[in-house]
Amino acid sequence: MARPISGFGGNAFYPTPFAKAAALMESVIQRHAFVDGNKRTGLLAAVFLLEEEGYEVRASQQQLADVAVDVADHNLDVEGLARWLEEHAAQIYWS
Repeated sequence: MARPISGFGGNAFYPTPFAKAAALMESVIQRHAFVDGNKRTGLLAAVFLLEEEGYEVRASQQQLADVAVDVADHNLDVEGLARWLEEHAAQIYWS
């Protein structure tokens, strides 16, 4: 769970909110933290992290399911997932 905030020598390994969310999502999904629900939990954790950073993920349920399966199948790495999240996110403007 600490992976998104990890770094060395004052440099963050995952400097953007999208990279942080991708690292968290990949860790939960691929390291099987739970007996069941790893893809759902990893996806929701990433979405929550982005919302806390002021972004909303805008994708269909099918797109979200597909990206979670791609991560589980090792077809999408952290960099690719971060790009996907950034492409499917919009900044939340508070009034």
